[in-house]
Amino acid sequence: GEMVVSDLDAGYVAWMHDARYEESRDQWHADGGSIAYLDSNGLENRVEGGDPRNSGTHRGLNGAVVAARIDEVRAGRIEHVLRVGVKTAHKDHIWPMSGSDGRSDDRYAPPQGARIRIKLSVDLDRYDLTPEALVIARALQEYGAIIGDSTGAPVELKREDTAAHGRGQLGDVDRG
Repeated sequence: GEMVVSDLDAGYVAWMHDARYEESRDQWHADGGSIAYLDSNGLENRVEGGDPRNSGTHRGLNGAVVAARIDEVRAGRIEHVLRVGVKTAHKDHIWPMSGSDGRSDDRYAPPQGARIRIKLSVDLDRYDLTPEALVIARALQEYGAIIGDSTGAPVELKREDTAAHGRGQLGDVDRG
């Protein structure tokens, strides 16, 4: 369970992994997390140029880029880089990451921190994408994605899970 909490009044985003709710104590617990302030440059304090207020255990990225949020998709625009996970990441990392959970020594395995994107010359309107998927694809074309995790899937991009939050499935990015 990854969980991201945005506190706009306090001005930060908290990102937790392996988050779970303990009902008997009415408490949330997590095995790790990070805090990133919205008025910062978004970089963790352990990387060159990072904001000293931004700290955590996610090796450099902050919660604001973890997933495509439904409010951004519905507004028709995501105005920031996204994070993706890849199946085989290199054990080394590059800026803006402060570490890697990759295990590969293969020189062709991408390092965490690498930015990938859809070429600007690709005409996204040619593809049979849902309106929501097109918003995400345009963000990947304009801002790209930073490889920030190792996963079991070839490539993984997360979107806000509104169904798990009890709000029903609010987005449609799948074409079946």
